[in-house]
Amino acid sequence: MFLSAQTPITATAGMVQNMQAGAHDEEIMRGGTSVTGKVLIHKVSVGSTVYELMRPIQVNHSWEEAWFCWAQDFGFIYVGQAEALSKAYENWQELVHADFQRLYRKRSFEMTDAERERWKLLITVIDVLNYKQTTPLSLREIGCISYGKKAYPTRINWINARYDMISLAQVPPELAECKPSQWIEAIVKRDPVTNRLITIDHIEKISSLHKPSSSRLREDWESLPKAELPQSEWEWPDSA
Repeated sequence: MFLSAQTPITATAGMVQNMQAGAHDEEIMRGGTSVTGKVLIHKVSVGSTVYELMRPIQVNHSWEEAWFCWAQDFGFIYVGQAEALSKAYENWQELVHADFQRLYRKRSFEMTDAERERWKLLITVIDVLNYKQTTPLSLREIGCISYGKKAYPTRINWINARYDMISLAQVPPELAECKPSQWIEAIVKRDPVTNRLITIDHIEKISSLHKPSSSRLREDWESLPKAELPQSEWEWPDSA
């Protein structure tokens, strides 16, 4: 949950009082039973998404009719809550992850004042440059199948005049039966630094073998996610 101005002061005070911590390691988040405690972590992870931290931080937990997890470095904005301690820890990570993803794709002028403050906080704790350089880009692209000298697809000519040589190990099985000159829409995973093709995760055949219309291409281009982080519009907090 997010703590907001509407959160009762008594509830917040109760959680803060329960921050008195003993010596615990990461196993506490896997089913420990201590009423209060903390654990030192170096990253936040949700599924395959990993956020390396600028420095190790402490995640606190306490029991008050449910398990609560939070980290003082992130402020009291993100508080995980669940009946099981491990689930409260997961919920805390999910809250951080979801808010980071919402704000990561916005520029400073698109944020509200509250969002801008949360973003300033997140980038003091999360190594954003590492995230950018190590997280593959997932893009929707349109291309045409080519066989070359093989008896199966070996190349895709993309609509933006670029092409990729492919191996069948990089693509979904249904691409192997595509005929030469077959147009496809593909969900493509690329290296965020080199733009090198990593995998093609999904394809849909385009019924017409003709080049898609300019209006269709414009719509697809505009719908692609913004891969570049804003450079000059971030307001980095002053160093301590």
